[in-house]
Amino acid sequence: MKRQILHFTLLTLAALSPIYIIIGLYLYLDPFRVIHPDIPYYSIEKPMYVGSNKGFASTETFNANYEKEHYDSYILGTSLSIGYRVNDWKKHLPAHSKAFHFDASAETIDGIILKMEYILAKGEHINNALFILDPKIFGRENKKDAYLYIQHPDLTPEADCLQFHWKFFKVFLNSEFLSAYIDLKINRLQPYMIEGSIFNQDCPTYDGITNEESYPFYDKQIAENSDRFYSTRNIPFERKDNSEKIIPTYFDTTIKDKIIHIKKLLIAQNTSYKIIIPPLYTLIRLSDEDKSYLDNVFGKENIYDLSGKNKYSLDCHSFYDSYSHPRPEICKHILDEAYR
Repeated sequence: MKRQILHFTLLTLAALSPIYIIIGLYLYLDPFRVIHPDIPYYSIEKPMYVGSNKGFASTETFNANYEKEHYDSYILGTSLSIGYRVNDWKKHLPAHSKAFHFDASAETIDGIILKMEYILAKGEHINNALFILDPKIFGRENKKDAYLYIQHPDLTPEADCLQFHWKFFKVFLNSEFLSAYIDLKINRLQPYMIEGSIFNQDCPTYDGITNEESYPFYDKQIAENSDRFYSTRNIPFERKDNSEKIIPTYFDTTIKDKIIHIKKLLIAQNTSYKIIIPPLYTLIRLSDEDKSYLDNVFGKENIYDLSGKNKYSLDCHSFYDSYSHPRPEICKHILDEAYR
């Protein structure tokens, strides 16, 4: 009987050992930097190659710095906010303001509320706020199942940390990803990894205090040969269709309640704020009904709407890609106009 038990135990351990090895590899390699994240989160010396959850990176950076920095000014929005530089914004703020870029990929209105409440829960203040709200943010739902967009567990008290990490571990278990990642660690970055969009080699310049990422090498490529740069990103210089795409109203009762909640948070802090509806390469325009509602809640003087067709959205040089990620030099002009 003892021999049978021992035999069964050894067989079980043998069957489970590959699982333990994979779990051990995941915990040790931490490809998504969610187990033991480095601060600064991004580094040219330690390129990540793997797609990262920017909302997680933003929260980790805030947690590492807020007690020392005592930020009081925040840029909030999606990745479309990356071109709005802290130093460009600070020219329009009171002297000695301490700014932090608290963005997240595919950010939602819920995500912005969570971040604002998190800042206040830490005993910090929001004296100034800059919201970069593309029209679709009002209709975007939280992507709880997508590892790139799931909210940091610290922001949601009811969050299940195991479920959070399970999202990343499932991606790690994907055979294509796992084999490529092991190859990456052994043989470094290979062409097939880039061509197959498994990894990317774009490592941003990163400020570990303001949480700002920038891509000066993109601007250098544009300056050297803009035709070649934009052709690789499928952005034609001349569109076949230059008509605006007016989206239907997103503002149902639920969205309106969330907008009112943001306004209450701003009033409670006596926050000075601006809301920029950024230009989009797709020429999507916020509906007149939704724009009117924002004007009524936040004040027309606090909203700068550049959605739809304008000098920025019609010029492909305003963007890095067809997803409408803006170039900093364009955002600087937009900030100057919004605060004029």
